[in-house]
Amino acid sequence: MAAPNPNFVGTLNFNVQGAGLLANVSVPIRANLSMTGMGEITNANAYTLYPNPAQDILCVDGLTSEMKNIKVIDVLGRIRPVSSTSPNHCISISDLQEDGFYILQWEENGVVYRKSWIKN
Repeated sequence: MAAPNPNFVGTLNFNVQGAGLLANVSVPIRANLSMTGMGEITNANAYTLYPNPAQDILCVDGLTSEMKNIKVIDVLGRIRPVSSTSPNHCISISDLQEDGFYILQWEENGVVYRKSWIKN
């Protein structure tokens, strides 16, 4: 199997409307992606975060083993502090001061997963 190409080239097309004007904008995109030693980020649809929205505790349902390398990422891409997990695959989010949209990222069996949730 050939190694994946780390270069991405494409075009982002969108419409902009405002003040009675409509413009169709096309922006070329070129990105160089780097590979890590971790498994690829996989669809996390097999997992459920609850409660969602959450206030103090966030749990992950569907895990078959212990979560590792747990990260909470805010909308600005900042990694936020996370307390350790409990045996029932829950983390404390009470230290997060701001309400809003977050991403929970974790590793299970060498594969990285991401799932979004709301803190209120």
